[in-house]
Amino acid sequence: MGIVVLVLLVLVAAGAAWNGRVVIPPDQVGIVRRRAGRADPTFRRITPHDTRGLQARTLPSNGVSWLVPGLYSVVLVPLVHVPEGMVGLVTAQEGRGRPPERPLGLHVDCDSFQDGQAFLSGGGEQGRQVTTLAGGQS
Repeated sequence: MGIVVLVLLVLVAAGAAWNGRVVIPPDQVGIVRRRAGRADPTFRRITPHDTRGLQARTLPSNGVSWLVPGLYSVVLVPLVHVPEGMVGLVTAQEGRGRPPERPLGLHVDCDSFQDGQAFLSGGGEQGRQVTTLAGGQS
Protein backbone atom coordinates (compact mmCIF):
# COMPACT_ATOMS: atom_id res chain seq x y z
CA MET A 1 0.00 0.00 0.00
CA GLY A 2 2.82 2.43 0.87
CA ILE A 3 4.53 1.84 -2.49
CA VAL A 4 1.30 2.56 -4.38
CA VAL A 5 0.88 5.88 -2.53
CA LEU A 6 4.52 6.76 -3.21
CA VAL A 7 4.14 6.01 -6.93
CA LEU A 8 0.96 8.11 -7.10
CA LEU A 9 2.70 11.03 -5.38
CA VAL A 10 5.61 10.81 -7.82
CA LEU A 11 3.19 10.76 -10.79
CA VAL A 12 1.26 13.78 -9.48
CA ALA A 13 4.52 15.69 -8.89
CA ALA A 14 5.78 14.82 -12.37
CA GLY A 15 2.48 15.98 -13.90
CA ALA A 16 2.61 19.28 -12.01
CA ALA A 17 6.22 19.82 -13.06
CA TRP A 18 5.35 19.15 -16.69
CA ASN A 19 2.40 21.58 -16.54
CA GLY A 20 4.69 24.36 -15.30
CA ARG A 21 7.14 23.90 -18.17
CA VAL A 22 7.31 26.90 -20.54
CA VAL A 23 9.15 26.62 -23.87
CA ILE A 24 10.07 29.89 -25.58
CA PRO A 25 10.75 29.68 -29.35
CA PRO A 26 13.88 31.34 -30.80
CA ASP A 27 11.99 34.28 -32.34
CA GLN A 28 9.85 35.14 -29.30
CA VAL A 29 10.13 36.22 -25.67
CA GLY A 30 7.84 35.32 -22.77
CA ILE A 31 5.96 38.03 -20.88
CA VAL A 32 5.13 36.72 -17.39
CA ARG A 33 2.05 37.68 -15.37
CA ARG A 34 1.64 36.67 -11.76
CA ARG A 35 -2.03 35.94 -11.16
CA ALA A 36 -2.17 36.03 -7.35
CA GLY A 37 -0.54 37.69 -4.39
CA ARG A 38 -0.33 41.26 -3.24
CA ALA A 39 0.04 44.10 -5.73
CA ASP A 40 2.86 46.66 -5.57
CA PRO A 41 1.26 50.14 -5.54
CA THR A 42 4.56 51.75 -6.57
CA PHE A 43 4.33 50.27 -10.07
CA ARG A 44 1.09 50.59 -12.05
CA ARG A 45 1.81 48.47 -15.15
CA ILE A 46 4.90 46.34 -14.57
CA THR A 47 6.52 45.26 -11.31
CA PRO A 48 10.21 44.46 -10.72
CA HIS A 49 9.21 42.44 -7.66
CA ASP A 50 7.48 39.09 -7.63
CA THR A 51 4.09 40.64 -6.88
CA ARG A 52 0.74 40.36 -8.68
CA GLY A 53 0.73 41.70 -12.24
CA LEU A 54 3.07 41.86 -15.22
CA GLN A 55 6.63 40.99 -14.26
CA ALA A 56 9.65 43.04 -15.34
CA ARG A 57 11.61 39.83 -15.81
CA THR A 58 10.92 38.11 -19.09
CA LEU A 59 11.62 34.59 -20.26
CA PRO A 60 14.42 34.62 -22.84
CA SER A 61 14.02 33.35 -26.37
CA ASN A 62 15.06 29.81 -27.23
CA GLY A 63 14.80 28.63 -23.65
CA VAL A 64 12.84 26.42 -21.28
CA SER A 65 11.63 27.66 -17.89
CA TRP A 66 9.44 26.32 -15.14
CA LEU A 67 6.77 28.40 -13.39
CA VAL A 68 4.27 27.38 -10.72
CA PRO A 69 1.17 26.23 -12.65
CA GLY A 70 -1.86 28.41 -11.98
CA LEU A 71 0.16 31.14 -10.25
CA TYR A 72 1.77 32.46 -13.45
CA SER A 73 0.70 32.83 -17.05
CA VAL A 74 2.96 33.54 -20.02
CA VAL A 75 2.20 35.35 -23.26
CA LEU A 76 4.61 34.88 -26.15
CA VAL A 77 5.44 38.04 -28.13
CA PRO A 78 7.76 38.52 -31.12
CA LEU A 79 11.37 39.32 -30.34
CA VAL A 80 12.20 42.89 -31.43
CA HIS A 81 15.11 43.08 -33.85
CA VAL A 82 16.79 46.35 -34.85
CA PRO A 83 18.11 45.99 -38.42
CA GLU A 84 21.74 46.82 -39.25
CA GLY A 85 22.20 50.51 -40.04
CA MET A 86 19.17 51.50 -37.94
CA VAL A 87 18.75 52.72 -34.36
CA GLY A 88 16.01 51.56 -32.01
CA LEU A 89 14.32 54.28 -29.97
CA VAL A 90 12.88 53.10 -26.65
CA THR A 91 9.83 54.45 -24.83
CA ALA A 92 9.34 53.10 -21.30
CA GLN A 93 5.76 52.66 -20.12
CA GLU A 94 6.76 52.10 -16.49
CA GLY A 95 9.23 53.70 -14.12
CA ARG A 96 9.63 56.89 -12.14
CA GLY A 97 8.04 60.06 -13.43
CA ARG A 98 10.34 62.21 -15.53
CA PRO A 99 10.44 65.98 -14.95
CA PRO A 100 8.64 67.79 -17.80
CA GLU A 101 11.65 70.01 -18.53
CA ARG A 102 13.79 66.94 -19.36
CA PRO A 103 12.68 65.35 -22.67
CA LEU A 104 14.57 62.05 -22.20
CA GLY A 105 14.88 59.54 -19.36
CA LEU A 106 18.23 59.18 -17.61
CA HIS A 107 20.56 56.33 -18.58
CA VAL A 108 20.20 53.19 -16.44
CA ASP A 109 22.48 50.15 -16.75
CA CYS A 110 20.02 47.44 -17.79
CA ASP A 111 21.73 45.44 -20.56
CA SER A 112 20.18 47.47 -23.40
CA PHE A 113 16.70 47.16 -21.83
CA GLN A 114 16.96 43.36 -21.69
CA ASP A 115 16.79 43.45 -17.87
CA GLY A 116 13.52 45.10 -16.86
CA GLN A 117 14.17 44.51 -13.17
CA ALA A 118 17.47 46.41 -13.36
CA PHE A 119 15.81 49.25 -15.29
CA LEU A 120 13.02 49.74 -12.74
CA SER A 121 15.13 49.07 -9.63
CA GLY A 122 17.87 51.37 -10.95
CA GLY A 123 15.51 54.34 -11.19
CA GLY A 124 14.49 54.06 -14.86
CA GLU A 125 12.05 56.75 -15.92
CA GLN A 126 8.90 56.66 -18.03
CA GLY A 127 8.86 58.02 -21.56
CA ARG A 128 11.48 58.35 -24.27
CA GLN A 129 14.94 57.13 -23.31
CA VAL A 130 18.34 58.70 -23.94
CA THR A 131 19.81 55.21 -24.47
CA THR A 132 19.08 53.66 -27.85
CA LEU A 133 19.38 50.15 -29.28
CA ALA A 134 22.13 49.73 -31.86
CA GLY A 135 21.44 48.08 -35.20
CA GLY A 136 21.85 44.31 -35.29
CA GLN A 137 20.56 43.87 -31.72
CA SER A 138 17.58 41.78 -30.68
